[in-house]
Amino acid sequence: MNRSVRFAIAGTAVAACASVGLATPVWAAGSASTSLGARALTEIKANAASAISLRLSALTTAISAVNNNVWLTSSDKSTLLNTLDGDQSNLTALAPKIQADTTIPQARTDAQSIVLTYRVFALAIPQVRLSAATDDIIGGALVRLGDAKNPQHPGFQPASSPSLRLNTTPTTPSCPPLGRLSLRPGTTWAKPATTSRRS
Repeated sequence: MNRSVRFAIAGTAVAACASVGLATPVWAAGSASTSLGARALTEIKANAASAISLRLSALTTAISAVNNNVWLTSSDKSTLLNTLDGDQSNLTALAPKIQADTTIPQARTDAQSIVLTYRVFALAIPQVRLSAATDDIIGGALVRLGDAKNPQHPGFQPASSPSLRLNTTPTTPSCPPLGRLSLRPGTTWAKPATTSRRS
């Protein structure tokens, strides 16, 4: 075989091997990057689903508590239910939206709104507890105290009741002696005079 032909064949083979060797790492890096991206997106969606489920459960409990609270005023109950129902509806609609996100930035932004936009544990639930406690004091404890003064109330006691009478029997107070000083009947306690000595 001609020497020039042999060199040509060898050069072609080396070039082919070199091109394959360079292409392989690029393909592998792209595949690894795609895999990591898909894994991160899946993780964001899973965490978001768990966070939404936890908040929906808390909202359901809070809504039931508000509806069954007999001391909440109509105004407070309406305000609380509007907040709770609104968060429940919006989070329910947000769940499938996050699962349909196709990019990490989009999914991350939607997932962050669970905490930043619908502040269930930071605002809504504490507001329910505060309103319930306040209205219970105003509408519950004070009303029960007022009922105690009502003659029709089972716990009512008139002012002439023996348990409410004051002991008006005069008593003679007894005071312990102060050092060598004693108190005679009809006298009052007085601070003993002090004398200064000059050296």
